[in-house]
Amino acid sequence: RARAEADARRLAELMRADDSVVALGEDLGRGGIFGQYRGLLEAFGPARVIDTPISEATIMGAGVGMALAGLRPAGAAALARLARDCDLVHVFSNRSALMAILARTGRPLVAHALVAAPDPYDAIVASFADAVVCNSRATARRFAPGRARVIYNGVPLPMATSARLDLRPGRRTIGLIGNLCPRKGQLDAMPALA
Repeated sequence: RARAEADARRLAELMRADDSVVALGEDLGRGGIFGQYRGLLEAFGPARVIDTPISEATIMGAGVGMALAGLRPAGAAALARLARDCDLVHVFSNRSALMAILARTGRPLVAHALVAAPDPYDAIVASFADAVVCNSRATARRFAPGRARVIYNGVPLPMATSARLDLRPGRRTIGLIGNLCPRKGQLDAMPALA
């Protein structure tokens, strides 16, 4: 809750400082799902606080249209402020890449693609990013030939081992190939499975 309230305060600061910043998202006009945006609609009006359906594609599409019209969607405005002290903006999703594009940070943008499944925004991201990095040739096929550079993960394959897992009846074993990362949810899943 504290994080949500801090985000809401920051959004109001951005909107007060720049009349071109607009906020759009689910339940914003109603005050947000935790009530953290209560009063935002009254303070800035319905032209700058816009409720959207539960659809990331709609929100991103509206954000792109707003940016083309000279407005600054709130996520993009926040990113522009964060990026001003950075030498490079490196993102791991097309949604983040689109926010960086909309933010017009003036910093080089590296889009890092990790999955082979195509995304509707691939062509847009590839045309604006300074570099597209992929973790495999399969992932690189999402983009036009020659547009993406394949850089394999820097983790060497483990040496063959004769060690045996302690697999006992009734004991759960989880095999994870990859990195433990809070955004992937493994740290939440493990205690839940214990």
